[in-house]
Amino acid sequence: MRRWLCFLAGGWVVFSSAQAVSPERPNVLLIVADDLGKCDMSVYRCAGIKTPNLDRLANSGARFSKAYATASICSPSRVGILTGRYPQRLGFEFQPHQRYPRNFLERWAASWLLGRDGWKPAKGAHPSRKISKASGLPPEAVTLAEALKDRGYRTGIFGKWHLGYGPEHHPLRHGFDTFFGFLEAYSLYGEKKNPELVGAPVALFADKVQWKKRRGPRAIQRDGQPVREDRYLTQAIAAEAIRF
Repeated sequence: MRRWLCFLAGGWVVFSSAQAVSPERPNVLLIVADDLGKCDMSVYRCAGIKTPNLDRLANSGARFSKAYATASICSPSRVGILTGRYPQRLGFEFQPHQRYPRNFLERWAASWLLGRDGWKPAKGAHPSRKISKASGLPPEAVTLAEALKDRGYRTGIFGKWHLGYGPEHHPLRHGFDTFFGFLEAYSLYGEKKNPELVGAPVALFADKVQWKKRRGPRAIQRDGQPVREDRYLTQAIAAEAIRF
């Protein structure tokens, strides 16, 4: 049997491999659920939400009731998980964005047309497009995947990346042998015309503008190459992780 490390995806899955499995060097499966709060799981005795499968995992393993994320938003907290460092030390205390509102009209449109629920885009200075494109997990950062590869593991990551869009920030440049997923903060769960999906489009202006197509960093890719994916995305990510 091979050793593997696997990061899975609302967040991710990651995997890895080498010789026969031993108690000292087990297979590893890390599931990262994006923006999941403590009271989103019934194992922490929060009323209203039932999560029997997660409860079963917790009750047969370990629960960390006094552990904390390094940040309250997804990209910086993912940096903390992958590197074991405070994201500020890597210049990653904010979310990476490809583009920012650059004038009054764009700010007005973002404020009033995107179903904002009280949210307004920040005014004032913003990074240049060159800096935005260069933002991401620094190449010199040592990741969990790289550390495990040094110990004979084979690694894979499946799902959302959101740690930079440039070639130098790609998962394959940070210790992962394979990647299936998307580079952006989000991608469509499925094409809108798929009759098997219920409620895939959101009835907001943002849905029409931002989620119209899986393209650019929202495209589904395998090891750096865009691929056509017709499956419901959550199931596709799970199936790819299992196949790995």
